[in-house]
Amino acid sequence: MPFRQLGKYGRWVLPFGLILGFALPSAAIYLAKWIPHLIALILLIACLQIRQAVDLRHLFAQATIKWMLACQLLLPVVVWLFLSLLSIPSHWIAPAVLVASAAPITGGPSLVIMLKGDARQALDFLLIGTMLLPVTCIPGLLLINSSGSIYFVALTALKLLLLIGVVLLLAAVIRRYWATLSRYRDDQTLDGVSAVLMALVVMGLMAGFHVGGLRASDVLLTLVWAVVINFAFQLLGFLGGKLHKLNPIATGVSAGNRNIALFLAALPSEASAPLLLFIACYQIPMYLTPLLGSVFYPKNVEQF
Repeated sequence: MPFRQLGKYGRWVLPFGLILGFALPSAAIYLAKWIPHLIALILLIACLQIRQAVDLRHLFAQATIKWMLACQLLLPVVVWLFLSLLSIPSHWIAPAVLVASAAPITGGPSLVIMLKGDARQALDFLLIGTMLLPVTCIPGLLLINSSGSIYFVALTALKLLLLIGVVLLLAAVIRRYWATLSRYRDDQTLDGVSAVLMALVVMGLMAGFHVGGLRASDVLLTLVWAVVINFAFQLLGFLGGKLHKLNPIATGVSAGNRNIALFLAALPSEASAPLLLFIACYQIPMYLTPLLGSVFYPKNVEQF
């Protein structure tokens, strides 16, 4: 089955999408319009890939809930205050605050496995962060909302709530009949479908590089800013994980690699268009996490 084969080599499918996005500007610009729908499908596939039964009462009783509230509710405010005090331009502050407000990426547990961390804890971060996102995103959206419209913030939060709620409900319905769909139960098939969808999203995000009048210096500065934010958040997450007796690899990876693209499914086009270039650049440090993380994250976190 083609998707099953793609699932085996999923790590190569995403860079292929990156290359196609650069090489085919027309395709990238066309796919950019479909990013919100593709993100919803990716979130659905991610829910179906979670095989473990989740006890919400147990999940929300853990220290992870406090950690995610700190990451998604408190961190955006701290980032906004810190960058504002440094007189950083607002168009640089906005993406940093949105990253801090976002939930961890759906591939976070897989990255943590590659780095020999606690994937179960990373999965908890993913689940809690995604479910809390419609509420925790509000402070960050209020801070970067230049128009001052409460309607803008409320509508974005409501869209996220509906998107996540519908996806979780649909995933529950599909799982109800999962046993009868034996042909599609192969994990690698789902991995292949997810890889293709993510490659299409990456292609669409590359539309940010094909904007008219964009200079090479703009791309370079945006890329540097994306890398700085990603690894700074990973460092904060790693140190915070050690301080709070959580697995520092799971906290580091989850803190730095956030699903900022999910906001594209909720923000109006006039607000999301300026973010395309940053989000495209932000994919690069996320791809580098398994490579550089194997150098900077300790092999044995128990020593901490």
